[in-house]
Amino acid sequence: SSVLITSNLIMHLSFTISRYLASLINCRFSSSTCTNQKYHMIGPPDPDSNLSPIKLRPPRNEQEKRLQDLQARVWLFNHTFWKQHNEEFQQCKSNYIAEKLAERKISGSQETGSKKLTADELSDFYKRFLDEKYQSHMKYLRKWLKLNFQLTLVMFNTHLRSFINPR
Repeated sequence: SSVLITSNLIMHLSFTISRYLASLINCRFSSSTCTNQKYHMIGPPDPDSNLSPIKLRPPRNEQEKRLQDLQARVWLFNHTFWKQHNEEFQQCKSNYIAEKLAERKISGSQETGSKKLTADELSDFYKRFLDEKYQSHMKYLRKWLKLNFQLTLVMFNTHLRSFINPR
């Protein structure tokens, strides 16, 4: 149960901080292309990773370019991890469902006609999957925290410089 709580906490923190950071850099939600050079644009969620891509406006200076490069690196890290995780999750879930339905046919269960699993059967899969991925999630969390700490420092430095030297 602590593994499930930790995994849920990781996903919640990831979502919350990503949205917070997006709001800090004046992002606007849009599914269209970026025609306004004043703002960053956020597109619809990627179907594989469920993360929204960000189209960054052109940087105004070298410090902002460094910030945008790091933002792109963090986004790519998140996208790669969650795309791989989601693909593996769907594959494992499909295999689990196929196994359970095959077991029903073999055992002659009264639920033989049912093509769906119960919530209890699926919860067993979810718990097992999260238990197996615990180390992977912890490794992701450590790397994610490190990257976001770096991003926060660069963002702070960029905003401090723009406050000191407004143009």
